[in-house]
Formats: sequence, structure tokens, C-alpha cells
Amino acid sequence: WEFIIKHIFVKDMNNKIKAIFSSKEFISTLSTGIICTSISLGITYNIENKNREINLRPYLEITLERVKDKENHFGIIIRNTGKGPAIINEGFIKAEETINIKDMNYNFWDSLLPKLGVYSTQARSLGKPINICNKLFFEFDYIPTMGSSIKDGEDKSLISYSTQYDQSLVGQRAPNDELYQKIYTECRETLEKMIADGRLSIKLEYKSLNGNEYDTGEQKVQFSF
Repeated sequence: WEFIIKHIFVKDMNNKIKAIFSSKEFISTLSTGIICTSISLGITYNIENKNREINLRPYLEITLERVKDKENHFGIIIRNTGKGPAIINEGFIKAEETINIKDMNYNFWDSLLPKLGVYSTQARSLGKPINICNKLFFEFDYIPTMGSSIKDGEDKSLISYSTQYDQSLVGQRAPNDELYQKIYTECRETLEKMIADGRLSIKLEYKSLNGNEYDTGEQKVQFSF
């Protein structure tokens, strides 16, 4: 009898459990729970994804100022004040002609600066080309080629120069050192005039590590010295 009673009890419990799990109320409650959980997970994922986007949003600024870690140097600076690296996609540097970033190489300033009126006629006295400024007195730390990047908090100088004549740039002191000083003065003055006249404009298109795209807009590099 004990066995029969247990058997009947177990069978009765199984039927009740089966009835509960197959009831419309249970199925409705389960479906609602699954839907709510899915929505909750979706919202959490979107929030986390948005947070990642916010936390990785570079912002490039183009300024004219003194160059960090270079005493007495002034130049055109690109600075990333956002979060995460800015990866250069496209853009251009425009003077009398537009040079697209995809066509840039590390020699493009050699041809661009003379077209902007940055040169030294005094160089002819040494039998040197008028764009000798590029070789002696200007420094080019960064060219925004495609795929290059600027880390957050990082400064990159497109072009910079010493605000004081540095004889070490032209080698050993020579009888024509005074002429080199005149060349330096002309190089500096023509560069500053080009910037003051607003004859150079730059646009940089870049993306974050998330793949989101941004750009600086076309910015005319202009400053009064």
C-alpha cells in the first residue's frame, strides 16, 4: 500500500507540474520574462556601446603656437584634445593649389612653400636655391599622410622654426655667416607673412578606433605676428 500511495502521489504531482508549465499563464509569464530580459540586454549593450563611442572620440585642433619640447620654436600645430587616437582618413592642405592627403609625401613642403611666397632671394648670393629655407631653418615633424594617427593629448607640428637664428643649423661658422643670418630673417619673415595673409588652409578628415568619422572643417591658418 505504501508503494501504491507513493506512486499515486508522484503521478499526481507530475500531472500538476505538467499542467502548470503548459498553462497559458505560465507561457505568457515566461515569454514576458524573456522579452524583458532581451530588451534589458539590448539597452545595456547600446549604453555600453555609446559609452565606448564617447570614450573614444578624438578631436583635432589646428593652432599656431610655441612647440613643446623645442626651445624657442614656433609653428603650425595639430593637437588631439579628445579621447582616443585620431586616424587620418582624408583631407587637404590648400595654397595656390590643393594637395590632397592621399597624394602627400614627406617632400611636399619643398614645392608648396615657394608657391606661398616662402623663400629667400638672398640665397642666390650663395649659389643656393631660393627654397633653402626648407633645408636649413624649417622643421617638419609630422605630415598627415593617410592612415597616420595622432594620440589623445598629443601635439604634432606640421612646420616649425626657431624664433632666433641658430648658427648650428648651417654648420661651422664661416665668413658668410652674416649672409646666413639674412637668409634666416627672410625665410622667417616670408613664412610669417604667408600665415598672416591667410594663404594656407587645412582640412583633416579622421576617424576613431570605433570607425566613427569626424573632420576639422576647412580651417584657414591665420595669425597676426
